[in-house]
Amino acid sequence: MHESPGDFTKVAFPSMYRYATSAWRMIKKHRWRTLCLVLSADYEGKAFADGMLSYTLQEKWQLLHIVWLMDDTIGNGTKAELQDVITKGSDAIVMHSRMGHDVTFFEMIQELGVSKQGTVWIITEMTIQLDTNWQKLPQGLLKISLRRPEKHHDYIIYGNALHDAMSLFQHSFEESVKEYYDEDRDVDCVKVNTAKEIRRIAKRHMAQKFLPGKSMLFDHQTINNKNGAFTIWNLKRDGIGVKKWFPVGMAAITGLAIEKFTAPNGKSITPVSDLPRPVVYVAVNEYPSLVYKVDPGSADRCFGRSVPCYEYIRNDNVPKKFCCFGASLDFLSFLQTDLDFEAHIYFTPDGQYGVFNDSSGKWNGIVQELLTGRAMLSLEMGMNRMRAEVIQFAHPTLRLELGILVNRIGHQEITRDSWLHPFSTVLWLSLIATACVIFIVIWWLDRKSPQGYYHMFKGRGEDGFTLLDSISYVGGVAFGKDIGPVRTPRSTSSRLVSYVYSFLALIMINTYCANLMAFLVEKNVGLPITGIDDPQVG
Repeated sequence: MHESPGDFTKVAFPSMYRYATSAWRMIKKHRWRTLCLVLSADYEGKAFADGMLSYTLQEKWQLLHIVWLMDDTIGNGTKAELQDVITKGSDAIVMHSRMGHDVTFFEMIQELGVSKQGTVWIITEMTIQLDTNWQKLPQGLLKISLRRPEKHHDYIIYGNALHDAMSLFQHSFEESVKEYYDEDRDVDCVKVNTAKEIRRIAKRHMAQKFLPGKSMLFDHQTINNKNGAFTIWNLKRDGIGVKKWFPVGMAAITGLAIEKFTAPNGKSITPVSDLPRPVVYVAVNEYPSLVYKVDPGSADRCFGRSVPCYEYIRNDNVPKKFCCFGASLDFLSFLQTDLDFEAHIYFTPDGQYGVFNDSSGKWNGIVQELLTGRAMLSLEMGMNRMRAEVIQFAHPTLRLELGILVNRIGHQEITRDSWLHPFSTVLWLSLIATACVIFIVIWWLDRKSPQGYYHMFKGRGEDGFTLLDSISYVGGVAFGKDIGPVRTPRSTSSRLVSYVYSFLALIMINTYCANLMAFLVEKNVGLPITGIDDPQVG
């Protein structure tokens, strides 16, 4: 069962944090940044304030003011605070109270000018009682109500709740006393221990006791599970001019869905799914290790760490696009994530950081861009006394480079068989087998061909082109060497095979030479540590 606002009884009322979560979803949906709270000075108001403060810190919102309502009547001090809250012009005012404020409270805030401001008022369903005259409420209020209606607090329920509380205490006390005296006790024990033991047993019985009660406040967990969704209502006029509550959205655990609604000033507010982020112009200069720029070529996008940056050429309104990266731009990306803005990075036209000209009385470079308002932010600019007098804010940074000297380990020495390492064993065997197949095929084709040496010298008793001649010929083709007076194949088919094999041999020899050169100059160095953050360094 959920913890009740009363912090003692087990009731079915939803926690104030659920109402605060619904208000947070609405404020975040509309990208509002400033808000005020109007809360009752009780446990519920404190719980609601804690929830909103937590969300304010999480979203980096600005909480301008909190008005605490002390009693049913609104004094001059509270009225002055409400006047201050309304005139602050915050994006939203969230209100929750069970003080039973009647229509006079809302009539008073109308007199204070709530309908003249663009501030949106978000109230909980407990703030407005059932007997409230909606026609006297200010138009444009947003109400958060539980989809399963809450049991309203009236005098009958409070009386029944008090009766149930006394019954719970009575039953627990009677059972604790009975349990205490049913056990065997030493009559010589001190009486103060008896009272202490009874109180301990009574607390245990009260924590474990379940009482249906007259007020039906003590509900089961299955009922609590239905309290997961809230309806968002907007108070506006219908077709005949009568003020009514119209549903405009729903808040649940999965998120918030809301449509267009009317604000107190009569304007319609339409939530946008993805509002554009504010654009901040950042002036930079190219400086190695901090800002690099590269030409993207035909590519339209920048990949990896690089981000789009622009260079404005004189007398040309169309900037040239580059892709920039560096340590300063990495830091800028963190700022964009934390502060939620879009950076437009551009290079200064003169490429200077900022030098004051005594004759003209003007700055140049990045300082001039900041002073004229063309740039709102700059990176990697050094500070001096003159620049500090004209620049509003500068965060000091210190460039630090660390080097670590370590002994090389694992260097591989060159051995006698190192010339075989560029190719694997399987590839070497494949090359040898291919050469054997090729010289046999060339010898056989030349022997069977009518144009070969065998048919030419058939009547003379000579073989013409022997198998040894084929081996010498294939070896010469493979290594690009002249075989001298050795006979070469004469048939067209054998020569065609020779040409194909010579082309493949050329590719393999060049590949081997390239791999051999890379193998000889390669330095296999192993480092004992991985970097400055390695645990072994400490």
